[in-house]
Amino acid sequence: MTVQIKISSSKDETKQIAEEFIQSLKDRNVNIFLSGELGAGKTEFVKGLFRGLGINKNPTSPTYDLVLSYQIDNLLVNHMDLYRLEFLNYEDAIWINQILGQESLNIIEWGNKFDFENLIKPEFIINISILGENERKIKISHN
Repeated sequence: MTVQIKISSSKDETKQIAEEFIQSLKDRNVNIFLSGELGAGKTEFVKGLFRGLGINKNPTSPTYDLVLSYQIDNLLVNHMDLYRLEFLNYEDAIWINQILGQESLNIIEWGNKFDFENLIKPEFIINISILGENERKIKISHN
């Protein structure tokens, strides 16, 4: 496992880190789990990923929809948010695995909320920690 640590001092810097991260990937058909407390900047990071992919939409967290999908040229992007799920039942695990098993970029906010022992493992785990009012520590782990 390789780990990178980045420090961001603003929302714009968080987006820039995400933009550079996604542009550095040769294969974008990966699973990315985002974790961090409320307000840490997970959705800001996703906005940076979208910007790095050339998506002109400003994504919102799919808290109520659970999954929002976008088609960008030949890349399918699934943006999930598991915050509202109180527990992960068997049926939930099946549909999440179906998405994670696709040839697509899958971004899951609150990817650390459940024990994912029965789910396809992510290639990247990104943890965002609050260091101060605007300062964030972004830890990017590659499995």
